[in-house]
Amino acid sequence: MFAAADQTRPIAEQAPLAFARLEGQLTTLKGRRFYGVVVDAQYRACVPIRPEDYADALPHPTWVIPGGKFARRKLAHWEQHL
Repeated sequence: MFAAADQTRPIAEQAPLAFARLEGQLTTLKGRRFYGVVVDAQYRACVPIRPEDYADALPHPTWVIPGGKFARRKLAHWEQHL
């Protein structure tokens, strides 16, 4: 599942907006892994789906991160880097 921001804005502005949209609709953030992906100048904040959380309908569209080589970074103290 993902939330995207306005791709006319710089990536640095898109990322926090996309994550705010995504996280605002989740029942809990605890125990989840989040991913940030840039696709054609659009930032997508992504999270794996927990079907048990959404019996009626998912709050965001779904998408599969394509396979391939990616840069990977785990953010220590991510709360300080919002």
